[in-house]
Amino acid sequence: MSGGAARRLPPGAGRHGRRAAGAHRTAVPRHGHRPDPRRAAGHRGVRPWSDLVVHDTDAGRAEAFAARHTGRTAASAQEVAAAADTVLLATWAREPLLRLSDTRDGHHFTSLGADEPGRQELSADLLRAAILVVDDREHAASTGALAAAGLPATAADAEPADVLRGERPGRVNAASRSV
Repeated sequence: MSGGAARRLPPGAGRHGRRAAGAHRTAVPRHGHRPDPRRAAGHRGVRPWSDLVVHDTDAGRAEAFAARHTGRTAASAQEVAAAADTVLLATWAREPLLRLSDTRDGHHFTSLGADEPGRQELSADLLRAAILVVDDREHAASTGALAAAGLPATAADAEPADVLRGERPGRVNAASRSV
């Protein structure tokens, strides 16, 4: 991130330092990719969660991951989204795994796999409907999540530094979808 110092949020704080209310469910659809399990655990430090739901195209791999992290498995990415408040996608998907119709108000999605040409985890309608924060607008529009969805750099609402400096919201209310 350029231009601003990262700040540590207190345990249980949301993206703007507010305490998250109630139990939170986090899910990890994994389509053949082997994400660092610390990524899911890292979400717990920002927004506490009580239930981990995992999907993978390899059911055995999903079961092993869920067992290692005290979670449970789901049969599809749509089932994961139905069960979770926060969805962490770490895939090599070339087609959207989730569309706007698979989501609900208040959902948050972290998409890690859409970082190369042709990779797409979330559909264009979902990206347009959410508050969209991308690491780098130009990169996302040229080779990342925006490019795969056919969206321009201007479709991104912010970059992380914008949110950390308070220039743009990461979320405006509990009903906001965010990516």
